Amino acid sequence: MIPMVEVLPRVDVLPPGEAYDYDYFRTRVDERLVASSIALRVYRMPFLAVPAGGSRRGGYFPVDGPAAALAVRDALEPYNGFPALRARWLPAPVNSFATEWGDPPPDYWTNADERLAFYGLTGLGALPPLTPLSPVTCGSAAASWTGEEGPIVSVRARPRGRASCVGTLPVDPPLTRTIA
Repeated sequence: MIPMVEVLPRVDVLPPGEAYDYDYFRTRVDERLVASSIALRVYRMPFLAVPAGGSRRGGYFPVDGPAAALAVRDALEPYNGFPALRARWLPAPVNSFATEWGDPPPDYWTNADERLAFYGLTGLGALPPLTPLSPVTCGSAAASWTGEEGPIVSVRARPRGRASCVGTLPVDPPLTRTIA
């Protein structure tokens, strides 16, 4: 019998601004922690690893398997702010393997605020109003709707000219529709 060997995937370390979720963390976590964070690309897309410190007691980086969790752990090891690195199965909030650092999270959260506080997340109350709503039906062409702060929805036609979008969008602020 030939022994099975799992090869650790390649992990690229990039500047924080390269991460797809950089803006999410930039508006919700202490700016000093975001400045010392690291973007990690395990497969195609880089995501942010934000160090522990201040009000942020720990962090995690979800991945698809134990080999990737070990590779992320090894990539974070030389950097400050990632104490007690460990690769493990993470049943919540994402139900996957992950690399964790900092204090271990509790087995159960009593409420969402407790979880947000543990990870040092703030500024979640600034969501745009959802009313009034305007119906949107996507035709066969590619279309996008743009608000004051950039794209809101983008739709591409499926093969054979069918689009898959039927939904609603806020009408305040006014939207500009572009059809390609």
